[in-house]
Amino acid sequence: MSDIRSLIKFQEDLDNCIILLHGESGIGKTYHAQEYINRFLKDVTRINMFGINNIEPYKTFNKAIYNFAEKLSNKKRSILKEASNILPLFSSILPPSLKIVSGAIVHFIKRAEVNSEKINIKKLIRIIENSNESSKILMYCDQVQNFDIESWNLLCDLIKAKKNKQWNLILLYTEHMEYNISIDSMKEKLTNLAEYSQIITKNIQRYQKKEIPNLINSILGDDLNVPKSQINILYKYTNGIPLYIEMFLKAMIGKNHIFKNNKGFWVTDIQWNSEQIITILKDLVKDWIKRIYDEIPSSKKTLELASVIGEYFKEEFIDEITQHTTNSYSLLSKIEKRFKAIRYLIDYREWVFDRTLIREYIYQTLGSKVKQMHKNIAEILIEQSPFDYHTISFHMELAGYFNEAIKYRLKGIQNSLDNGLYESTNNDLKILESKYLFIIQCSFLNEFLLLKGRILFANKKYKQAIQELIAIDQSNFTSKEKAILSRLLGKNFLKLSRQKEYIRGLNELCKAEKFFETENMLSELGDTCLDLVVAYAHMNEIEKSRNYYNKAERYFNEANDQVGLLRLNRRCVIFMHPNLSVKILKNTCQALELLRAPLQEQIMSLNNYCTQLIYSGNFKEALRIVMKSIDLSDGLNNFGMLYLLNNRLVVELITKDFLSAKKTILKTDQINSDRKVENLVLSINKNIFKAIKNDKYLLESLVYTYMNAIATGEDDYIVPAGINLALEYINNNYIDEAFELINKHKNEAFNVTQYTSNQWIYLAKKFNNKFGKNYPLIEIDNVNELQIEYNLYEENYCHITMQFWSDN
Repeated sequence: MSDIRSLIKFQEDLDNCIILLHGESGIGKTYHAQEYINRFLKDVTRINMFGINNIEPYKTFNKAIYNFAEKLSNKKRSILKEASNILPLFSSILPPSLKIVSGAIVHFIKRAEVNSEKINIKKLIRIIENSNESSKILMYCDQVQNFDIESWNLLCDLIKAKKNKQWNLILLYTEHMEYNISIDSMKEKLTNLAEYSQIITKNIQRYQKKEIPNLINSILGDDLNVPKSQINILYKYTNGIPLYIEMFLKAMIGKNHIFKNNKGFWVTDIQWNSEQIITILKDLVKDWIKRIYDEIPSSKKTLELASVIGEYFKEEFIDEITQHTTNSYSLLSKIEKRFKAIRYLIDYREWVFDRTLIREYIYQTLGSKVKQMHKNIAEILIEQSPFDYHTISFHMELAGYFNEAIKYRLKGIQNSLDNGLYESTNNDLKILESKYLFIIQCSFLNEFLLLKGRILFANKKYKQAIQELIAIDQSNFTSKEKAILSRLLGKNFLKLSRQKEYIRGLNELCKAEKFFETENMLSELGDTCLDLVVAYAHMNEIEKSRNYYNKAERYFNEANDQVGLLRLNRRCVIFMHPNLSVKILKNTCQALELLRAPLQEQIMSLNNYCTQLIYSGNFKEALRIVMKSIDLSDGLNNFGMLYLLNNRLVVELITKDFLSAKKTILKTDQINSDRKVENLVLSINKNIFKAIKNDKYLLESLVYTYMNAIATGEDDYIVPAGINLALEYINNNYIDEAFELINKHKNEAFNVTQYTSNQWIYLAKKFNNKFGKNYPLIEIDNVNELQIEYNLYEENYCHITMQFWSDN
């Protein structure tokens, strides 16, 4: 109990704490955690999470919420319905038949697939807190090292965002094992949580010699007087590991060397010595298994299969492998009741083979046939659960079929990317590369590089992505693979925002269009055309943009892709009259919500709607929409928060609510970004605030913004910032400074896009009109001709906001 006391020695407030227990397998972490709960957290609403190795994204968390709901019969239906709306892949954890809910609810849950890497944390917190049976909430997390990365990140976000202080988190992880999540990463996340919750860490170590008597008495439930000399021997050969001591005591009881006398006290009839203890420990596992096999002969094949499947398994899977030659549930129940070698987890409706020594011994006795068993398991999984890629890969690897293992692991990574689950994919790819680099280079290089390019694009590392993608040998690619590669290359080139790269990007997108057309992939065609719409709009080639808009609309309609159509409307609002665009975006936002589209898409749509409301002068409604967006984003790891706060700041500045504007700026300061473009937006926010409150700061603000734009290294931001500064120089009659900036950015303006060239033309014309007679500019005498060439009719036409291009 010294460990329990040490957990609370310096703890004044038992609420809002994180307890982290770690140590080797069988060391007693569960025992200590349960003792702590029994003493200090009796009256709690408890949510249990158990880590299971080699599982798909979010499965750990989804199972915990499903089992939590199942225990609350009166609130079961509402919790399942709400959870299915916000938790990705929630339907994947549903059992084949759900007797606890009606068919309509089952259908609803299976329909409500939220393919999002972000979760609405606030709604999740409300679901848990509104369902709790007591004022305190306990998240009990065992085998944390085996959590899928997505569930671990979601758990951390949950603890960070909750407001109620009466939350407790108990984490147990086993050291010296192969982890799904990096222990260093886990510790880093916990360190970040320290400002939100008190963290108490305890390394549960092997029992010291003096603690063995207390442990023996705790296991037996009563005192047993063991001589000190025997304790010394027992400690020497068990190394103080509770699991070994417990098994040893049970073996001694089984041999009647430890028994209760007629007064009900534990006694021993022998003097333990070194040889006896060694023999018992050595033969303990072997004897235990022999007794199981002797008493229940049909258990041999079942337990052998279970040892190969892993720590967790289901009787239906055993039946499938053995082709229903026995009633596995009845057999396993008999083993559990008689020998306690396995346990049945009611919460999860599955068996756990947590007697590690037993399982490992059985596994080792299988010899050469173990590889064939792993192969059989993998093949059945391919038939039964074809999308359980990680587990299939795991068994193929142990079967020695490394090519198949790599193939399915790559499929699993691709599936995660398709569902928007970006965080874990990079780590998965690195592990795969470190283990099988030679095989990948020989047989899977193109698939590997394509996935690597997708991950780099998702992480906004466009130049690195291009380097990986152009190294791909397309000689053996199908049309579909060529289309995917070309579209990805095109999108990366367009993000670089330079004229020559834009041309390359357009060419790649056009190639992708032809390839997708060959494969008749209509939704993909629609998305590719949408990329071309945005690209040509950026270059002010409006007619081409409209043509591709019509194409995209046709393809999405033919594919009956409603979300694609809504995405098309959201991104192409720039072509519409402001009054019309407001109505379209309002309908788009409502439709995306009804269709339960990915929450990122909903947030971006609301943000575009807010921007159009600002343009149309409806500031009250704009503020309501942006607050709704921020509420969603706050639960999604602040997805797009910088741009949402930017819109909120614009409304507050226009309405002269400077107190709120100052608070908004402080919030933007808290957003840590390693992207220079986003830091540019931050600097604009701060300086515009100063400038609007006092006009004399405007020039200083624009100089500072221009310097930050230069730091991005992207002409798409440098040129507009330089033009804005030059305009203010003109307004203040700083002729030399304006002249220098106008000439400095002529080449860049005309080499980036026609959009920036139109901005430069407007600037040059304004300079000529004001200073041209007394201050001739030889280099821009042809401004009028340029204006005709680029069809610039009005000032506002060339002032397309940078935000539009960032969002798209």
